[in-house]
Amino acid sequence: MKLISLQILFILFFSFSLSSQNQDFENSDTILYMKEMSAYLDTSFLNRFEKDILKYEKKDSLNGIDEGKILFLGSSSFRIWSSMQKDLFPLNVLNRGFGGSTLPEAIYYFNRIAMPYKPSKIVLYEGDNDIMATFLTPYVILDAFKLFVRMRDKYLPDTKIYFLSIKPSPRREKVTDKLLITNMLIEEYCKEIPDLEYIDITEPMYEEYGEIRQDIFKKDMLHMNKAGYKIWSKIIKDSLLH
Repeated sequence: MKLISLQILFILFFSFSLSSQNQDFENSDTILYMKEMSAYLDTSFLNRFEKDILKYEKKDSLNGIDEGKILFLGSSSFRIWSSMQKDLFPLNVLNRGFGGSTLPEAIYYFNRIAMPYKPSKIVLYEGDNDIMATFLTPYVILDAFKLFVRMRDKYLPDTKIYFLSIKPSPRREKVTDKLLITNMLIEEYCKEIPDLEYIDITEPMYEEYGEIRQDIFKKDMLHMNKAGYKIWSKIIKDSLLH
């Protein structure tokens, strides 16, 4: 029952979101833009990583908000990247990876984890967890990304988005086809829209004969080790510095 209800909620969420593209949200940038959507469906199931967001907000309240950085927003592949600032130097980055998040959750928290920082760029890494949900098809994930872009257009119109391709991993090899289709759809969409760029990190994560490299992953065969992040660092810096 829980899976079915989640599926219905996601369908309602994206059906409403995409059918209302010509409707403006409330004018103030300080309001919770999700308030309008909440009138149509229960979004409470999207707040499972509320504690992560609250920790970031507490940190910001103590240290202040440094605007204009390159915001890295995404799931655990960003969250556990503790050496990000060092690895991506001289880029001025802010890491706001949270939980094992999905694209819908990135949208849900957009007003709290993206808008306050007024970033010059957003590097987005979501989809890794989305592809594990059977009801989140590649086209639904694409629709979610389109909604994220619409939030950017409305609230951060001067911010460029870089979508980091969904990585292959030995642990999730069974969903490789879904991963490839989702990446392809998002890459094609990025070619159509100004201020969107697709960063492909997949090629060097494979062996020459087509198998996913295991030496760049931790024991769980899902999250990367230092060698994996070295690959990402070079590709991301090449994309953002040129």
